[in-house]
Amino acid sequence: MTARETNAPFIEIRERYRDVVSARWPITVTPQRDELLSSWLHRLAYANGVPGRAFARILGLTPGMWSARLDLKCSITLADQLRQYADITSEQLAAMRMPDGLPKQLFLPLRKLYRRSGSTWLQFCPRCLATDTHPYFRREWRLATRLTCEKHKSRLRDRCTACNQPVAAFDQNELRPHHYCAGCGYDLRHASTIYLCPAVRKLDQCIHEIFGFNLIAGLPIDGLLVRQFLEIPQNTGIHRQGLLTGLSASLRARCYEKLVCRPNEGDVGQWHAHGIGGAPTSQVTKESGVDLLTRMLSDALTPKQGRPAAGDSRSTVDLTHFLTKAQQMNLTPMSPKSRRRDATAIVRCQC
Repeated sequence: MTARETNAPFIEIRERYRDVVSARWPITVTPQRDELLSSWLHRLAYANGVPGRAFARILGLTPGMWSARLDLKCSITLADQLRQYADITSEQLAAMRMPDGLPKQLFLPLRKLYRRSGSTWLQFCPRCLATDTHPYFRREWRLATRLTCEKHKSRLRDRCTACNQPVAAFDQNELRPHHYCAGCGYDLRHASTIYLCPAVRKLDQCIHEIFGFNLIAGLPIDGLLVRQFLEIPQNTGIHRQGLLTGLSASLRARCYEKLVCRPNEGDVGQWHAHGIGGAPTSQVTKESGVDLLTRMLSDALTPKQGRPAAGDSRSTVDLTHFLTKAQQMNLTPMSPKSRRRDATAIVRCQC
């Protein structure tokens, strides 16, 4: 026997991983409140020592945006596999998926190629991820009807601040937690915080009251209002042909600014929150709740006679009256400090 043969490594044939743990995967992961199915799958893969892209092969799925697609539709075969190997119930799986039969045009679109001004498939709040015991991505972050984090009063991010790439844990080749950028490895929890003016935050909360809660609950949504919502970029002049769901979080914030803010002459970078916090302009009708809010938003977004054509950069849609009414209905409560603002209080917009 030669010296080379003597020092050669000893290789022993062992059982296949699937045969050893055929009853259940070694590590199970508990779903968090309002967690996306894709988020839970990425955490499950990492806990069991498998990168995101390799985990798709374990599940028998094709690569690409495999986990993002499962948020919308999960096959019976895969659901059975997850129940068997991941110790998950049917109810828990259903609670992590986006409900069926809803207008998919309100979801952020799935796409592999991204432009700087275009939307991505998922948003996130860096402060939520930083304060989570186990960082995870929420279901409402997949909706184009959500722009801000209600808890931290900040705008949601839709890209890594280091390399400008979207969240892509499904494409991760290395073993990293899913809140690390798959492109450059940056920890998304350290992304800077973007604050929006109060009027924009209130509009976002109203829109989430109308669309977001119904989308999550699987309730029907008015088709006309959906179309009016999608055409906001055209009516505000931000984009001549684009729909709201096709724009980045930054551009959607600009659309909301156009709807509820107007420049303060002589003060660059500042905005008037006109009508917010002021005295009621008219009596609120006896109709109340989200139904009234929905009707008011639809009326406010309906093209009026004499309004400039859609796509005209000079056109504006003013929703400050709508926000004032919503405020009177206590659907967008204000803090005591905000109540003391007058009708033309100046707030700095940091979008």
